Amino acid sequence: MGRLRARRIDIRDTGGSSRGRHVRYIADSHPELAPMRCHSSSDQQADRRPCVEPTRRESVPGAAALRVRTAIQGFFRLYDADEPLAGRYRARQIEAVLRFTPVAMAINVANALVASATAWPSGHHGFLVAWTLAVTLAAVLGLRGWMRTRGETRTSVSSRAFRSATVQAGLLAALWASLAIALLPSQDEALRLFVGLIITGMICAGGFALSNVPGAATTYVAVLGVGTAIALSLSDMGHKASVGILLTAYCLIVIYSAWTAARSFVARLVAEARADQQSEVIALLLRDFEHDASDILWELDREGHFVHVSERLETGLHLGASDVRRRSAALLLRHRLGRSPEEHRQTWQRLRAIFLKRRPFRDEIVHLTGKGGVQSWSLSARPLFDSVGGLSGWRGVASEVTARQMAVERMEWLAHHDTLTGLFNRTYLRSVLRELLPSASGSGFAVVCFDLDGFKKINDTLGHAAGDAYLQEFSRRLKSSLKREDIAGRIGGDEFALVLPNMRDRARIATCLDELNASLAEPCRIAGQIVPMKTSMGVALAPDDGRDVDRLLGCADLALYVAKRDGGAGYCFFEASMSEQARRRTLLEMALRDAIGKEQLHLAFQPQLSLQNSRISGFEALLRWRHPDLGAISPAEFIPIAEATGQMEQIGNWVLEEACRIAATWPRGISVSINVSAVQLGTESFLEQVRRSAAILPPERVEFEITESLLLECTESAARQMRDMRALGYRIALDDFGTGYSALTYLRTFSFDTLKIDQSFVRDMGRSEKARAIVDTLLAMSVSLDMQTVAEGVETLSDFQALRKKNCSQIQGYLVSPPLPAADVPGFLAAWLTSPACRALRDAPGATGRRALLSAGHDGPD
Repeated sequence: MGRLRARRIDIRDTGGSSRGRHVRYIADSHPELAPMRCHSSSDQQADRRPCVEPTRRESVPGAAALRVRTAIQGFFRLYDADEPLAGRYRARQIEAVLRFTPVAMAINVANALVASATAWPSGHHGFLVAWTLAVTLAAVLGLRGWMRTRGETRTSVSSRAFRSATVQAGLLAALWASLAIALLPSQDEALRLFVGLIITGMICAGGFALSNVPGAATTYVAVLGVGTAIALSLSDMGHKASVGILLTAYCLIVIYSAWTAARSFVARLVAEARADQQSEVIALLLRDFEHDASDILWELDREGHFVHVSERLETGLHLGASDVRRRSAALLLRHRLGRSPEEHRQTWQRLRAIFLKRRPFRDEIVHLTGKGGVQSWSLSARPLFDSVGGLSGWRGVASEVTARQMAVERMEWLAHHDTLTGLFNRTYLRSVLRELLPSASGSGFAVVCFDLDGFKKINDTLGHAAGDAYLQEFSRRLKSSLKREDIAGRIGGDEFALVLPNMRDRARIATCLDELNASLAEPCRIAGQIVPMKTSMGVALAPDDGRDVDRLLGCADLALYVAKRDGGAGYCFFEASMSEQARRRTLLEMALRDAIGKEQLHLAFQPQLSLQNSRISGFEALLRWRHPDLGAISPAEFIPIAEATGQMEQIGNWVLEEACRIAATWPRGISVSINVSAVQLGTESFLEQVRRSAAILPPERVEFEITESLLLECTESAARQMRDMRALGYRIALDDFGTGYSALTYLRTFSFDTLKIDQSFVRDMGRSEKARAIVDTLLAMSVSLDMQTVAEGVETLSDFQALRKKNCSQIQGYLVSPPLPAADVPGFLAAWLTSPACRALRDAPGATGRRALLSAGHDGPD
């Protein structure tokens, strides 16, 4: 029989011992051989092996080849050509390729131009011109085909379109292969490298651009790969065999990737087609279900009475069958519609209009009151007509949707309301303003922005739950104070807004806000503590202050900022000048970011004089900012900006380091006082910065000044840092005592070394008994608490004499010296004894005399 190569093996096991197995061989070399059949013996039956032993060894390689061939065919077969949806799949594949045609053709032309320009110095001018024109022509033809089919949605294409795409891809690949054949044999190594790179790129780009039509991609890569291989064989470059192997592997990988991508794309198409089929089936079933099934079927006759009353209808209406039949549907439903008189009227009018139109309707929601409370029903129906076209009744279905309707209404409520306070939310407020603005030119309206003073303290000290309760109490009071047409909402955090329609007169608005403020100002009990409720308000008027939502809210917010800046617990109307203030604030905020890097910040030092020994005991470091365009800017203006924008930590660290560096050049007995911001003290890194400054200046020569307002916002972390600073040897001074809250609790809770008396009291001592009494009290209290005292703002000899008699420890002010540049401090110390200020103090009545000053004063750095 000769050597047979098995082509097909068909093994059938009938399961019966007498039947055995039948093995059929069809040999390519002997097609005339009939299938060989034998019945197995009992031994063969136990082995489950065919009785044709001579050919068994030859059938194993055949079976393996068959499996490989089947696997390969399966990989390259995306779907059967006779698949019912094959045309649809092909249309989608062609569409996917055409989508990138303009880009692909543009890239081909661009690459052709670049290649021609690069290869031009090497000669081949005629070929390059002809080749470039050919590539351009191919691109134009491709674009022409794309233009012809653009905008069309093909539901099916034949396999001829695939063959056309394959031919076009092959021709384009042949053009690029001709470039390789023409230029690779060149002796120019750089040109060879360029051609190799561009051919490699075109293989990859073309293969993946055509991957959704894998036959075209395979043809393109194969033609370009073979052409490049021919070009390699014609060249004299080294390692041609290695390069050829790499080229072959590269082409095979690109082809494999293209087919893999195509299989994924087609799999997605098949999944989409199946999903569409399933959707059609489901839609059909749902239509049948909606047509046949219902919760309650109902039908009305020409007079509007129910034709058939089922148990489900009786249950739904909470009435007996006789009651339902006796009365019309309109009479049964009219007195039960709606959850309020207004809703009752609107629902009745809506239903009446629907039935008068005599058209089918679906999912009309009505609310019915009954024994079971309020229920929501969805009504769908279509009219019935007689033979002459007259209305003969209605037939429909009613579904009880109370739970679903409650969920829908809850979602609508959440979309428009703040969940914590129950007020409208920011989104709804903006929509209300957008509706009011077009008609604002008539009566106008006012927008009031609220901010709760001291809310941060409540939130930080009493906890977030207490803060939420505070916001809820404020919202309750606000809602109870509103008129029917007023609209209030929460913008976010502790910020609220109020819209006052038909309010344009400032006097009326002021009266309204005064009444509102009085109703809100009563203290409330939160977390077991009595907490004051103070509110700042900013008012903007429409359309005077703005004709769009953002402008109007921005103006109200600017007015609110001014109200808070002026002390809070009041209201402020927007003025045009506030925009200029906001512009300047923005300008300063931007400029402040670069102030340190551009060396615009510097320190000035104001001396502090000890009244016990007439020595200059230290200096207070004062931050100054001189902008090249804006000039000198007050710390009162830029410090709040730095705190609000997060720049205070960086600036504070610079002040600490710079002050210690400068003070280190002074005599050992001279200290420096440095002001500390609440933002600095609230950061964990501040204490580490203080520790680092100890390497520059000993802690005993540094005093940190803390204001009363800082203590109000002082957290446990900040208090711990203050205790740690004192443990390191630093002194702590309480600055501007008496101007803020002046709670003696602070003096009991925190340990201070120095009490600084604010200059407002010192300057008024000569003309105000109250100011003198306050200064006397503060000095006596500091003695009792073993604290040093520094009187600020001393400008006259009379103030100096009075403070010295009252045993004040130190003074600071223009009587001694104005703030000095750092460079002038050594000279000031050296010349202090002979300065006019020193002579004035020496010659003042009751002064310690020249000898005391000479013996105790400084004569320069030691």
